[in-house]
Amino acid sequence: QAARGADGPSRLGPTGEGVARGARSAAAWPVPCGEMGAACTRKSASAYNAQPLMKGRWPERGVIDGRELDPIFDGDVGCPISPRDCAQREDPRNPGPPAAQVLGNVAALLLAFVLFALIWMVIREGPAGGLDNFSTNAPSLRASAAPQALIPDGPVAETTTELPTVSTKMMPSTTEWTTGVSTGFYRLAGYDCWGAAASEAVSGWEGPIHERGSADDCRKACSVEPTCDGFIYGQQAKHGSCWLRSNVVLSSCGRTPGRSLSDWDFYLRLRGSQGARSDAPVKEFYMYRATAPNMFHRFGVSEVNTGNIGGVMWYLMNEIVTLYTSKPRCPRRFNISRIHRVKVKVRPPRELATLGMDFGARFAYDQGKCEGRCFAGNLCTGEGDCAAQYSKYGFFVGCNRFTDHYPFPNLDTSAAGGVWYSLPSGGRCAGEPTGQHDCTWSFEDAGEVTLQELESTSPGNDNCCEGRCSNFWHDVLDPNATSNRIAKTEQIFQAKYPNMPVDLPEPTCNFDHRKLYGEDPWHRQDPWHG
Repeated sequence: QAARGADGPSRLGPTGEGVARGARSAAAWPVPCGEMGAACTRKSASAYNAQPLMKGRWPERGVIDGRELDPIFDGDVGCPISPRDCAQREDPRNPGPPAAQVLGNVAALLLAFVLFALIWMVIREGPAGGLDNFSTNAPSLRASAAPQALIPDGPVAETTTELPTVSTKMMPSTTEWTTGVSTGFYRLAGYDCWGAAASEAVSGWEGPIHERGSADDCRKACSVEPTCDGFIYGQQAKHGSCWLRSNVVLSSCGRTPGRSLSDWDFYLRLRGSQGARSDAPVKEFYMYRATAPNMFHRFGVSEVNTGNIGGVMWYLMNEIVTLYTSKPRCPRRFNISRIHRVKVKVRPPRELATLGMDFGARFAYDQGKCEGRCFAGNLCTGEGDCAAQYSKYGFFVGCNRFTDHYPFPNLDTSAAGGVWYSLPSGGRCAGEPTGQHDCTWSFEDAGEVTLQELESTSPGNDNCCEGRCSNFWHDVLDPNATSNRIAKTEQIFQAKYPNMPVDLPEPTCNFDHRKLYGEDPWHRQDPWHG
């Protein structure tokens, strides 16, 4: 039970406060008003409270003249001014007066309202298709609810099961990149890489290349500059502003807390040897993923986490059919009702293979977004960690062994042989993977079994849900009982798909975090709650 981590779900991240109080803010604020410079003027408490957009932005509150205020304020002089507001006014990327920023915010709100109205009109007309809602409270292995079952639940089939066609679409993703060329870019939403600790201006491009241009203009400008490692691109009121940067240190960039809207994004230039094929051998084996009905065949396996059979079984026992092993969970979490199997081929990029590894770090994916390495307590290193590693080593397949306790689970489990994987869409290709940065893995469908099929093998009253009871999940903390569950699952796969191998040799998860990170520079925070 303790293996679930401090906060339960297997999402994970670092200690410390959010970015508003993290590594970047500690150096930039809080600052007494007298040290903020002439650019920041004092405001009365009533004037500050009249700005509703500034309220609720800071985790601590103070009281001045009997009025409650958001910002961290100078207790000596009682200056009710937001440190973020002052920092933005002194930022050379914000030369305009406060009125201009207010107008920009108003324009952004109007634009958002218009877009919302258009989307609502489309929804009322009934679009031809769409994505199901995905919960943001996602553990490492997850799928969301879907309306209809792919195949009816029932006893094990006695005849060979035909495999339905798998969609070639990818899981919905918030990641934007262009791969296959040496000048692709990886977009990091909410990353502000301004400042000497995070980046430097490209020589000759100390100022913005434009005030109201497109991201494509910035890509083109950065691509022809040999020293350009990426560019800062303005969003919201700053939309269209662009600065070329060099000597980028992503771990020093500021991150927007949680999933709030940000003024700045960073586009990292991918500089891999895309054309270099890897000499490492191809590994062919099974991966498994717990899914809701119909989800696998709609979205495939890109931008997700998977596991070996032991890894997925522990996930089911810990989070889906029980409430972190304490009692049965019904309805099943995320509407998960089946285990899907895929046969994958993996070839590591040359840069990773030279370090003696077939796999890189196992990153956590949620709603198609890479959240970095996630540790106990839902503390994650962030998408910048993913971008930095993918840029250097290519879009590798990641893994972590349960016995390594890194990054999670951080304690022993009843599935000692459990392994989790991450599958970035940037490395997915068809057929035999070459090991090039954009072709590190491929897959084919290998069938599924439903939880009802598993539960029907062990009648009893230990775990009941939706009118069905079973002893299949009895003793979820017992390693021997878990081994029996794994064996029964493999037997059902064999009965349903007799023309497929019962199992394929599973490669060793040989990722060594010390080779890739050494002294880990990445700040950890909860990406779901800031």
